[in-house]
Amino acid sequence: MATVAFANPVLSVISSPPASPANGDRYLIAPSGASGAFAGKENQVAERTAGAWVYSGAPASGQQLMVGQLMLQYASGWKLSPSNVFETVTALLAATSTYGLADGASWRCAGRTSSNDGGGCVFCFDASDTTTSDNGGTVRVDSAGHRLKAQMFDMMQLPWIFGMKADHWSDDSAALQAMVDWAFSQNIRDVYLPPQAIGLGSSVFIPYGIMLHGQSSSYDLTRPSTRFITITGASYANGFMMGFNTTDNSTEGDGGFYYGGGMENVCFLDEA
Repeated sequence: MATVAFANPVLSVISSPPASPANGDRYLIAPSGASGAFAGKENQVAERTAGAWVYSGAPASGQQLMVGQLMLQYASGWKLSPSNVFETVTALLAATSTYGLADGASWRCAGRTSSNDGGGCVFCFDASDTTTSDNGGTVRVDSAGHRLKAQMFDMMQLPWIFGMKADHWSDDSAALQAMVDWAFSQNIRDVYLPPQAIGLGSSVFIPYGIMLHGQSSSYDLTRPSTRFITITGASYANGFMMGFNTTDNSTEGDGGFYYGGGMENVCFLDEA
């Protein structure tokens, strides 16, 4: 059956009529709690015409509707359509917390907190997961408790997905810790760092088996371009910027071999 779309977008989703509607105003009535003139009209579009409300009737499965700049599609309730593309992960989380979601639906984000900042990727809704914590990167939890998980990304992109700035001055400790902890939980051995200055304001502990790969300088391959920087106000546990877990919880590689981890093409600088 062909998908039928409403010709005009609605202003917003509401449960009761606004105080001073103008002719031509259109609203989507909320799926529950409708009151006043909207009582019993849940999920319908209400349009103000000649001083009265005109209703669309019950929506059909597959029908589409624009709410502002977002596309919704009806499937046992209005749900956020996978056709939406978001500028940022922040914008995605705002939308998913507001509208219904279909299990397995996914959306592409152009960036993490700003468009094209390197932290954008595809996020998929996992309705079966109600407990995983938001790690600030590959698992995001919106204010409605929906778990959205990063899909189809390049491992070189991982620092930006976790919000690393690598601008010399920002504290990237939390982003780096979350990134290596997630890699360990997924039995990923190799974690790649950007060729920039990574500021650390607190200690980071690398799980056993994780190998940090920095990058060499483009003008001198014998020198690392990836640097860990002591930032102003830094406070390290026992004076150590970075520690490696010595417990034998290493990751298993091909052929059943285990790797102890470590780092390469990385240097440490105290510039506080």
